[in-house]
Amino acid sequence: MHLHSMRGFCSSNAAHGGRRKTKEETMNFKLTRNDIATKTSSQLAALFQDATIAIAACHDAIASAQSLRTMIQQEIAKRGPAP
Repeated sequence: MHLHSMRGFCSSNAAHGGRRKTKEETMNFKLTRNDIATKTSSQLAALFQDATIAIAACHDAIASAQSLRTMIQQEIAKRGPAP
């Protein structure tokens, strides 16, 4: 049995001020192939859209974190070695 889960993935990010997301803001997917097979076509379409939105939200959080890391590295380099 294959269990697909994204529980708690991207649970906080800069867009939320570093705070944990509320239940409504967090996408939780715990589905087996059998679970998916029993869904209606409209339920599958909705799940697909939810998964796509969750991926996009994570991508935005990663991009924001990478940008922050770059700015921090630049500031550290500008200051030079510690005395």
